[in-house]
Amino acid sequence: MIDDDVEPPMDDEEPGPEPFRSEPDDRKPRADPFRSERDDELREQNRREISGELRRPGNPRDFSEGAVRELLARNRRIFLETAREAIRLGRKEGLDTVSARHVREAAHLVFARRDSTAQRTSLAIGGLAGGAGAQNLLDLISGPASAITPQEMITTLLLMMTGTAATVFGVIRRGRP
Repeated sequence: MIDDDVEPPMDDEEPGPEPFRSEPDDRKPRADPFRSERDDELREQNRREISGELRRPGNPRDFSEGAVRELLARNRRIFLETAREAIRLGRKEGLDTVSARHVREAAHLVFARRDSTAQRTSLAIGGLAGGAGAQNLLDLISGPASAITPQEMITTLLLMMTGTAATVFGVIRRGRP
């Protein structure tokens, strides 16, 4: 992993050796920011991994043209959203070059936002439905037995089941990357 958080030496300190980096200096702007010597290598690695998945028994054998277009369009949207967030993080720090750390943080923020919307919605629905079901159940228990109707029982059960299912979905969703 690249250490983007290396502090420069203070004025009165002697500069030490350059910190180890597994890649070229990540803070230097490049002439073409979207062209790298590793582009072809990364594309080939992606092709090999996807081909390997497609060759597994039981998996589909190929992507349709429409599926490839959709995959590339979604990849583009995620790329742009992550790049914009990384730029925002770099600007917030007053830097003129976006670093790998900014991209990592941006990707984390972008995916956390995407996942948390469904999760928060599910947990909110679960809490509301489960709470209403629990209140109905308490009303049924504390009221006279002769006043309980089948509709009230069914409504209570449906609310509690919906609340439980939505809450379980939200909790499971929380554990996914």
